[in-house]
Amino acid sequence: MERQVDDGESGEERDPLIGIKAKTSWFQATRSWSGGRRRVLGSKGLVANYYHAMSRTCGGEVFFDEVEKEALRRVIWRVAEFCGVEVLTYCVMGNHFHVLVSVPHHGAYVERFAGPEGEKR
Repeated sequence: MERQVDDGESGEERDPLIGIKAKTSWFQATRSWSGGRRRVLGSKGLVANYYHAMSRTCGGEVFFDEVEKEALRRVIWRVAEFCGVEVLTYCVMGNHFHVLVSVPHHGAYVERFAGPEGEKR
């Protein structure tokens, strides 16, 4: 879905996603439920591991309008494709988003690049 917006001055249409800047920054999180230890989820018996990821703006600032939500949706899918993960579901809200992904085991991921043409894929 490519939307075009009239910029009002030149009469030309432009992509509404160009020039969007995320209003996020590093945020010192509180101690995790696991007591501050890093948790690695998953099981070696499964074909893939499943992870819930979320991110929110600093201080709860609301900044996702419809155009920014669409831009974030595109970024989520591009990053997933690049990283070799499958987005199972996602939700973008006013000040945060959730993504549930399926991450293949290392062997399944590396298999994508096997063979003489592997690096070109």
